[in-house]
Amino acid sequence: MKKLLILLLLSGLMAPAAQAAQVVAEGPWHVTVGPTGPGEIRYNGQVLVQGVHLTGFQPQWKGSRFHMGGARITADKAGATWEKRDPGNQEATVAVSAAGPKLTFTLKTAIHAAGPTEWTFVLVPEAVRAMETHCSLWVDDKHSSLNLTDTFPQLSNFRELRFEQPERTIIIRAEGALLQDRREQGEGLHLVLVIGSDGSQAKSETRAVEIEVLDAKPDEVVARRAVLSQVPIVTRSVPVPNAGFEEEEAFASWTRSPRAALDTEVKRSGKQSARITIPEEQEDLTGVYLTQQVPVRAGQLYTAEAWVKTQGVAPKELGGRHSTGGTIILEWADKEGKWLAAGAYAPGSYGNTDWKRVATKECRAPEGAAYAVLFLSMRATGTAWFDDVKLTETQRHVVLLAPGFQKVVADNTPRFEWSYAERADAILEISSDPGFPEGKTITIDRVQRAVASPEKPLPPGKYYWRVRIAGHDASSAVWEFQQTAPQDQDCTEPVIEATHAFLAEPRQAISVRYSDNVGVKNVRLVLDGRDITRRAKVGPTSAQFVPDRDWAPGLHKLDVEVADARGNQASRRLFFNRMPGVVKKEWLKSGGIAIDGKPHFLLGMYGVRREDMPEMAAAGYDFVHNYAWDGTGSNESALEYLDEAQKHGLQAFIGFNRARLQAWDEEFVAERVGALGRHPALLAWYLFDEPDLGHQYVPPDQLRALYQLIKALDPLHPVIVTVAQTHLVPAYHHSYDVYWSMDYGNTAHVASNYDRHSELIGPDTPQMSIVHCYDQKQKANLVPEKFQPGPAMLRANAFMAIAHGSSSLAWWWWGQGGSSFFTVAHVPEAWAALKETVRQIRHLRPVLEAQVPARRWVEKPAEGVEIHLWERKLPDRSVIIAVNRDEKACELTLASPLLANATQAKVLFEDRAVLVREGRLTDRFEPLGVHVYEVPTGAGR
Repeated sequence: MKKLLILLLLSGLMAPAAQAAQVVAEGPWHVTVGPTGPGEIRYNGQVLVQGVHLTGFQPQWKGSRFHMGGARITADKAGATWEKRDPGNQEATVAVSAAGPKLTFTLKTAIHAAGPTEWTFVLVPEAVRAMETHCSLWVDDKHSSLNLTDTFPQLSNFRELRFEQPERTIIIRAEGALLQDRREQGEGLHLVLVIGSDGSQAKSETRAVEIEVLDAKPDEVVARRAVLSQVPIVTRSVPVPNAGFEEEEAFASWTRSPRAALDTEVKRSGKQSARITIPEEQEDLTGVYLTQQVPVRAGQLYTAEAWVKTQGVAPKELGGRHSTGGTIILEWADKEGKWLAAGAYAPGSYGNTDWKRVATKECRAPEGAAYAVLFLSMRATGTAWFDDVKLTETQRHVVLLAPGFQKVVADNTPRFEWSYAERADAILEISSDPGFPEGKTITIDRVQRAVASPEKPLPPGKYYWRVRIAGHDASSAVWEFQQTAPQDQDCTEPVIEATHAFLAEPRQAISVRYSDNVGVKNVRLVLDGRDITRRAKVGPTSAQFVPDRDWAPGLHKLDVEVADARGNQASRRLFFNRMPGVVKKEWLKSGGIAIDGKPHFLLGMYGVRREDMPEMAAAGYDFVHNYAWDGTGSNESALEYLDEAQKHGLQAFIGFNRARLQAWDEEFVAERVGALGRHPALLAWYLFDEPDLGHQYVPPDQLRALYQLIKALDPLHPVIVTVAQTHLVPAYHHSYDVYWSMDYGNTAHVASNYDRHSELIGPDTPQMSIVHCYDQKQKANLVPEKFQPGPAMLRANAFMAIAHGSSSLAWWWWGQGGSSFFTVAHVPEAWAALKETVRQIRHLRPVLEAQVPARRWVEKPAEGVEIHLWERKLPDRSVIIAVNRDEKACELTLASPLLANATQAKVLFEDRAVLVREGRLTDRFEPLGVHVYEVPTGAGR
C-alpha cells in the first residue's frame, strides 16, 4: 500500500495542496518534499543538505514574522514548488528542480513588512569536507581552507563555493550568500541569503541557488588526493602559564598590579579568576594591566583571547590613553624582552556583562619578535574579571596545485600553480635534485600571482618543485613530476597584453597586442559574444577592429584567443568602456575637485543612507558615501543610491567589494566601472579603505594593477585610497589619484598626522583630510553632554585641516543608521555645531577654490600653545585663517604682509573687527579657537 501511495504521489494524480509528492527523484538526486520547503537532499545516496528554510524576521532579528508553514505544494519527480501568501506581510514561492548533475533552487518573494528575510541551506559538514580536519574550497577564484577542528569565521561576499574532494567537486552558486559555522549548535553549516526590507514599500526579489556535483575521473583521484591532503592552515594552542590563575603562588607568571586580586567567588572555570577594579577618581594608568610574555615565532600569526566579566565598567581616558574597557591586548617584544611593536586589541567589555569570550584579530609576529606580550587591560573605571587566557598560533602552508603530484607533462616550460591563504610574494624553486642544491636549482623570486613558468625550457627528466613565502616562515611540500618534451620543442604560450581602453570616440578602433617566441599563427576575437575575427585587421603581433556603427554606452568585453604553430594557446579577456557625455572630475592639489575644469571645494560625509540624504543636502554637504558597495552591494543598488543622491543635489563616491579586490577579480572591477561610470552623481571611485590591514590585505602591486585597470576604462573620475598604517603609505604610491588621510583625533593630531602623510605621499599628490565626528571614548550609555568632539573641536579640526592644505574635506561618519558608534547623528547640539562649521566653510569657497598660492605658518604665542595660520590673497580681498591647536587660551599678535596698509580686519562669522597697526593685529584665542580675518586687498601690498 505504501509503494502504491508513493507511485500515485510521483505521478501527480493526487491533489497538490493536500497530498503533495514526498520526494523529487531525478538522476543522482533525491529531495525530500517537506511541508515548509525542501527537506533532506541526497546525491547518490549521501546526504548533502539537511533542509532548506525560508524565514522572515522582525527588524533586528527580534522574532520571526513569516515562514512557509501551510504552503501550497506541487511536486513531481523532477521538481517541487511551495507557495504561500500572507497579505500585508510577505508572499513567497520556492521551487527546486533537478537536471543531470545540477539541482536548482529559486525564490521569488514580495516583502511588505519591515525586517530581514533569510533563505537558509543547512549543509552537512561531512559531505563537503576534503579530509577529516578541513574543507578545501575555492571562494570565487580564491583558494581557501576551512579548519574543521575549530569554529571558523563567517564567509561572505562570494558568488560561488567549490568544495574539492578526492572523488568529486561540489559547486554551490549563490550570489551574495554567507557561510556560517553552526556546528556548536548542532546545525551543521548554514548557507544563508539575506534580503533586507525597511517596510516603506513592497520589495520584490528573485534569488537562485544552484548545487552542481562533478565526479572526478578515476585516473584523477590519486592526484586530487595528493592536493587535498595538503593542510593549508594548522593551528595550535601556545602554552600560557597560569592561564586560569589557578597556581598556588598568586599571579604566578603575571606582573603584579596594585588594583588586581584573585577572586574565588567569581570565576568561569577552576577555583578562581583575576579581578581588576579601577576607582572612578583614578586618572593615571596605575594597575590597569596584568601582563605576561609568552615565547612566539616571528612570521607566524597569533590570536589572543580571554574570558571577561564586567560590573559597572564605564569608559574613561586614563593616562592620556583611550579607554579599552575589560579586554585583552596583544603586542610584541624582542629576544631581550623589550617592547618591539604594537599588535591588536580585542573588543572591550563595558557595563554589566556575564562571562564572554573576547579575542583579537589574527596578528603576524613581526621580524625580530621573540615574545607575545599579553595585556589583560582595564583602561576604564569599574570592575572586570579575567579567566582562561589563550594564545593560538596559526601556521599557513603553501598548497601545490600543478603540475600534479607524479604528473607526466609534455611541456618544457610548464605552468606552476599554487595557493596560499593570503597574498604575498613567493619563491618558486625547481630542481632535478630533491635536496635543491645550489647550481642545480632554478629559482624564481617575487612571484606575485601564485603562478609562474621558467623562462628557459627544461630538458626531459624528473623534477622536484616547492614554493616558499619570504618573511612568513611558510613553505610547501615537495612534489615531483616528469617532463617529456624535447628541450628544443616550442612549448611556450603566446602572451596577450592588457590593452584595456576607454572609448573616447563613437567609432574608436580597438587594438590587441600579442607576442610569441616563434610567432602567432591563429587569432580569434569574440566581442560581446560575437565573433569579429573576419572583420578585424589581424597581423603577426597585433589586431585592430573598427566598428561599423557607434559603440553602445557601457562596458564591452573582447575575448582574445591566440595560438602559435605548435598549438600553444593563450586567451585573455579585455575590457573597453564607452562613457559619452560624462564630465571630467579631477582632484586638484589645492582648491578641491575640478568639475569640467572649474574648482569646487566640496564637503562630504561617510555612512549616509538614502533616507539620510535630505538631511545631508540641507546641512550643506556635497557628497556622501555608504559602505554597502565596499561589501556585497550590487551595481543595481548603487545606481539607485546615485539616483537618490542626484535627486538631492549630492554626489557620491562608490567603493568595490573588498573580497573581489583581494581575489584580483578584474571582471568585477570592470563591470562596476562600466555600470556606474556614466552616472552624473558619481564623484569618484573609492578603490580601497585601508588595504594594508591584515584581515583585508591587498598588496601594493596588486592594488596598483587594479588602479591602472580603472583608469584605463575611466579616466574621467578620480580614484581614492586610504592607508591605516603610516609607515606603509609609501608602499601604495601610484595606486590612487588623491590620497585621503584619516586625521581622527584632537586638533593637534589633525595637524601632525596630515603633515606626516603629506611628507610620505610627496608634494605633487592631492590630499584630502578626513576628520571625525563620532565619539572615540563613549562606547555604551551615551551621555550627550560628554560627547566629543564637542562644538569647539569640530570647528577647530575642520579649519586645521584646511590650514594645512586639505583639498576639500570629509567627516567620518554619520553612522549608516547603526549604533555601534555614537556620532553627531545622535547628539543634536553637536550636529548643529557641525552644520554651522559647514556653513562657514561654504562661505569661504571662493577663497578656498582660488588657484593662487597660499601661505602657511605657525606662531607660538605661549609655551605649549601653537596657532596655525593660512592666508591667501585674491584680487578683491585677502583672508587669514588662524586656528588654536591647543586647549589653552592665549593672546596672539599676528603680523602679515597682507595687513600692511590695513587699519582693521573683519572677523568673519563673529560680527566684529580688530584693529590693525603697522601690519599687526592682536587677538585673543579661546581653547581650540578659530578666527577668520578678512581685509580688502587694496589695504595690503
